[in-house]
Order: sequence, then C-alpha cells, then structure tokens
Amino acid sequence: MNPVILSNDSGDHSWQVSFRPDRGMCCTSLRIDGREWLDPDTAPEYERRFAGLGAFIGPHFHNRKDGKGRPIDELAAFPHTEILKAKGRSDPFPHGIGRYAPWQWEQPEPHRLVATLSSEDEWQGYRLGDLEGYRFQLRYEATLSSDGLHLRLSGEADDPMVMGLHFYYRWFPGSRIHSFVQPEYNHAGSFEPLPTSWTSGGQLEITNPDDFDYGFLPFDGHSGALEYLTPHGTLALHFEDPRRQAVSFQIFRPPESSFVCLEPLSTRNPRALENKSADLSVAFRLS
Repeated sequence: MNPVILSNDSGDHSWQVSFRPDRGMCCTSLRIDGREWLDPDTAPEYERRFAGLGAFIGPHFHNRKDGKGRPIDELAAFPHTEILKAKGRSDPFPHGIGRYAPWQWEQPEPHRLVATLSSEDEWQGYRLGDLEGYRFQLRYEATLSSDGLHLRLSGEADDPMVMGLHFYYRWFPGSRIHSFVQPEYNHAGSFEPLPTSWTSGGQLEITNPDDFDYGFLPFDGHSGALEYLTPHGTLALHFEDPRRQAVSFQIFRPPESSFVCLEPLSTRNPRALENKSADLSVAFRLS
C-alpha cells in the first residue's frame, strides 16, 4: 500500500509525516519545511528486516531470550528471519511483533491517524499472539497539529511489556544532544553513575555519540525532554507517561554511522520489564 501521509502547514513550520501501517506502523518520513529528518540511507534495512527510518518498539524490547513465541526455525514464511539467523539471532521479531505485522488503521481526520494491533490478528497464517507468545492489545495514534507531531502509544498485555519509538534520525555533523537526566545511565540493563564527560551545566550533553548505545532517565522520572540541536534547528521531543509511571530514553549510534537513534520508552528499564500496560505520549517540535 501507499504510505498514509499527514500534512499541516498552518503553524510556523510546514510538516509532512508518512506512515506504513501495513509494515509495522513505521514512520517512513518526517519532513519539516521540506527537510527530511529521518535517515534515507536506512530505508534498505527497513525493506530487508524492518529496521531503520521511524521504527516502532513493542510489545517487547531488543533480542529477548525468554523463549516465548514461535521458534525462529519454524518461521520460514517471514523472509527477514533468514537474515537474523545468519547473524546468530534467536528472536524472530526483535523489538516486538508490533514492528513487523500489519496494523488495522483509520484516518478519521486529515491530520490524524489511529492504528491498532491485537494478539487475535493474523499474519501469514499465524495468530500474532502465537508469534509474540502472549495476549496483547496495542494502539498508536498520530496527530499533526499547527505546533508539530503528537504521538500517543498505549497498550496492555498478559506479560510485562514496553512501547516506544526507534527513529533513525540523520546525523548532522556538529550536532549535539541535550537532556536533563538523573545521575545514572543504563548500560545493557545495569545502572551505573553518569560519566562527567557526558554532562555540561548539570545536563546531559552528547556531542559525538559514536559507538554509543545507552539508556537514560529523565530527571523527574515520568516525563522528560530530549533535544537534538543541529545546524538546521533544534528538534525537541517531549515525552511522558500520562499516568505518571516511569519512562526513559535510549541513544544509539553505531561507529561512524549516518544516523542517530533517539528512543523514548514507556519503561524505566527496557531489559527488565515490570508493567503489563504502557502509555507514552511524545510531542515533536522544531525551533
């Protein structure tokens, strides 16, 4: 299917945002004033294995090892699993089945898109609950207003779950990442003291996230702001759990890559999930 496109030029900036509900509810384009903020060089990986562009996270995180769901060797109907097997991976749907399966969707208004995914839905002859390993219900709502893009992710499941965004932004040389965070960071599931080399004036300030994959906690726990300061303006992500539950974010950038991932998450520690529901609101603004 063609992408679902939301457009709005009634504010200070002209926005055009595209989604593919048929392929994991991915945001395939984030264009502001004609400039593309997602890294187009990641599009081939999205086509090959659903990574890249504005990928979704949920209802589980990266490369789980709990053995739930169908074994990867039984899933030849999904070509991307051969790529994962060649890399020695055992999780057939890294970051959750929501990143891969087709979502049910509607566009009730020109500037609004609502999509849902259920464990009772079927894909390639399989119930999604059988692929994920438990019952779940997910909702993804996108609204494009005069001041920017607003996303609301919510869901519930029989197992602890997470929902989040894994957008691959273009890395513009000379850029910085700012946020006001707690004095510890998440390294592969364990929390350690925040290095002073990552801070400036009491804030997190990352100037060269090269070979970087760490998680951070916003200062007040349940809401935060993440600023991507570039030569083309500052893209700010304001994220929160409306229920005032803990949230976090991940910064990921492989060595010398053309992108950086800024990942708001509905949980404190995505590698040790605790809650069987999620609610995450994310607002994007450019200044």
